[in-house]
Amino acid sequence: MPAIHSKVYAEDRLIKRGKLSVCDEAIRAIDYYFRNTERVLEEALNLLQNEEAKETPNRHIKESLIIQLIQYLNQCALTLHYETGMRVINLDSSDINAYRDAFFETLHLTNFLGGELSPIVNQVVETPSTEKSNSQEDILNMFVAVLIGLKSHWVINAPEQISL
Repeated sequence: MPAIHSKVYAEDRLIKRGKLSVCDEAIRAIDYYFRNTERVLEEALNLLQNEEAKETPNRHIKESLIIQLIQYLNQCALTLHYETGMRVINLDSSDINAYRDAFFETLHLTNFLGGELSPIVNQVVETPSTEKSNSQEDILNMFVAVLIGLKSHWVINAPEQISL
């Protein structure tokens, strides 16, 4: 936690003004992280569902989409690592659960920090489930749907020693 706090809080504001606040880079990185994680999940899930709906789904396309999704989720998480000191999620040994946990742990941490981060947190937490927006539960359900898709893909197409 000390490494995160040293990068998240704007130390110069504390020294000059006696005010503890979140630095602008961290605010932008956290906003980017939430927006892009949700967008990437939604787009990948739509593409996977479109491929699955075909009369003969192409397993290579599905596999490529899954690999790209995990790479993009990792890139979103790396943004937080560079700007706030968040622990790096190793791409080679990660799974969708690691990115789900990172999303909701980050959401809880930013909710705890509050202040300048409150509008970003509220955007995720208070957004209703509609055709054009995803609620917090919708985001969780997207992670679950991708996980179910991953398991069904690997169970059908992978050797028995691979498990998710």
